[in-house]
Amino acid sequence: MTQLIFNADYPGVVTFGPTYLPMLGINVSTILAILSLHAGWSICASIALIEVLVAKRRTEPWLPPRGVWAVFTIFVTGAAFITWSEIVERQFIASPLQLGISAGVIAILIFGALRIRMPAAAFNRQFVPPPWLLALWMLILTMLLLVVIDTGTWWGVAGWIVIVTGLISSLAVWSSREGWSPRHRVGAVGGAILTYAWIGFPQVPTIGTPGPIDTVGNAIFAAIAVSLVVRAWRGAERVRRT
Repeated sequence: MTQLIFNADYPGVVTFGPTYLPMLGINVSTILAILSLHAGWSICASIALIEVLVAKRRTEPWLPPRGVWAVFTIFVTGAAFITWSEIVERQFIASPLQLGISAGVIAILIFGALRIRMPAAAFNRQFVPPPWLLALWMLILTMLLLVVIDTGTWWGVAGWIVIVTGLISSLAVWSSREGWSPRHRVGAVGGAILTYAWIGFPQVPTIGTPGPIDTVGNAIFAAIAVSLVVRAWRGAERVRRT
């Protein structure tokens, strides 16, 4: 598609630095930053937010088989168009080695995702933090995640791995305990969403210059995100009372 992790001239992307790997032509810090923003927030946090907003259908498929194939077709068509337009506009194509490794990693991740099965919950009465504390925990960890990877160093890469491991492990452990509730799901999502909401304000736009319009736009989207989290919390509170 955009091939931005390989293109040294791509706007707003740091290619070279302490974590640059010449053999592959990639910057590890940049890749982890992209994973954090897009895989973590743009995809996972968004899906989790919808699931807490429509809690009754959380474990049901969102689309019938025809809908899945329709989305797949639209996605592939869009990806092909973006790839073509990026090649034409930027006159850049990654090396066969880079494309081959990328394809291999994608195939492994798809295979792993299809093989994952959620283990049966072994509920127990051990400690589960209250929802507000869980939200604070998620807010702090996701903030630290962005701070450490922004250093662009191997220490930052190590810190990113430690934080992600701690975040996933803590959620996996707490969610398997008896005290876990819909409000905890909202707290976990809310903490992550809040980080994504405020990070837009200090971030410099890739296109254009910072100004009132940029600030107003960030404020509007942040307000929408917060309102959705509040709505999800109220829905979880109604479930708890009933």
